[in-house]
Amino acid sequence: MSVMQSPQSGPLFDVDEFDVIYAEPDGEGLKARIYQPVRHERESPLPAAIDVHGGAWNSYDRKAGAYYDRALAARGMLIMAVDFRQGPTFQHPLASRDLVGAIRWLRHQASALDVDQASIGLIGSSSGGHLALLAGLAPDADMHQGTRLVADGKDLDSAGTDASVRYV
Repeated sequence: MSVMQSPQSGPLFDVDEFDVIYAEPDGEGLKARIYQPVRHERESPLPAAIDVHGGAWNSYDRKAGAYYDRALAARGMLIMAVDFRQGPTFQHPLASRDLVGAIRWLRHQASALDVDQASIGLIGSSSGGHLALLAGLAPDADMHQGTRLVADGKDLDSAGTDASVRYV
């Protein structure tokens, strides 16, 4: 197993980072950066969190939290840091709709990413915390329906996919 031991903080894993397009609302690809712990032996599925960046709903992208996203992944948690439609071009509720779409995407891809679906949560800073709260409290609200999700360039049928999370 590719693990370094730190007596104060537990095992450290190497981390693979890669971008995926998780949604294509209005034909524009929204990217997510996946931070995945490298494990060489089969273990239980990974806990997971979706990271929602801050930026006053108008700036930054999925790379804003790279420092702590890598640190969490090095401790054995899969992190999906997401882009979403931003102002001033796009208005509420499109950003939170995209985030709920990301939850459905991760749940749909859980097996391929070795994620424990029951462990999925949200983390966010500043305006990203606001979006995480909206998504966490009302994942099935009408305003959170409709972001077109894709995997490997193909549409995902996410109708009926649970978008609830364990924590925010």
